[in-house]
Amino acid sequence: MTPEQRLEQLERQVRRANRTGIAALAVVMAGLILLAGMLATSRARAATEPEPEAVTASEFRLVDVEGKTRALLCLEDNNPRLRFYDEQGTVRATFKLDTYGPGLVFAQENGKLAMGLGSTDNIVSLGLGHDGNLRAVFSVDEAGKPGIIFRDSTGRTFWSAP
Repeated sequence: MTPEQRLEQLERQVRRANRTGIAALAVVMAGLILLAGMLATSRARAATEPEPEAVTASEFRLVDVEGKTRALLCLEDNNPRLRFYDEQGTVRATFKLDTYGPGLVFAQENGKLAMGLGSTDNIVSLGLGHDGNLRAVFSVDEAGKPGIIFRDSTGRTFWSAP
């Protein structure tokens, strides 16, 4: 190959590279312009769209893959309740707020009271139970005075203080 042919081949390669580079630059610029337009449009749309409204209902259920209720947020006698259910459908925990004050109740597998924690204007108490019967109650009254009550299986108090 002569030097003139090699020079002509090199010039063709440079022209081809220039055209390829210009085409690539044009594609990148078009992409950037398109992206900027999309961002401007989405920002303008977000600025004009109203804030989503609150979801309002009298009951919300959380269900598992089988459709069983595992948690329930509801109103009972116009007081809020949050209940948690085990796999058998037994209420095992309840958080409630009513006219007496807030309360938290835990149940055994049979659904009967195991523990309760509550607060009213006058007293804060923790009750421990078995099969639905309170066996021990620990409390503090409005004056800050503590109290303890122990009951037998029939519910009869056999020891208390003060």
